[in-house]
Amino acid sequence: MFMYNYCLERGFGYQICRNDKDPNNSSITIYKSYRCSFGGTYKPRKNINQELQWKRGSNKSDCQWHCNFTLQKLENWVKCTTLEDIYNHKLIPTDIDNSIMK
Repeated sequence: MFMYNYCLERGFGYQICRNDKDPNNSSITIYKSYRCSFGGTYKPRKNINQELQWKRGSNKSDCQWHCNFTLQKLENWVKCTTLEDIYNHKLIPTDIDNSIMK
């Protein structure tokens, strides 16, 4: 819920690009990585004649924003290990009710 509100407030979407679970208990996430929905570059995987394919654009712009979280088992809390706050696209912030985040 925190990441949803964080990204909504700043005006961009996110994707979960890595979600590692505890090998002993699959209900516990030990590592989670988020990236901007504009991150990466479009790589077509078509192996037929591309001239006959429908041409459409992609929203991928190789945005560098990403954030990583790790569960600290001994302390029993979640730590943000990386936050790259770099964008290469326009952000569209929205006003949200801050009482939701409390």
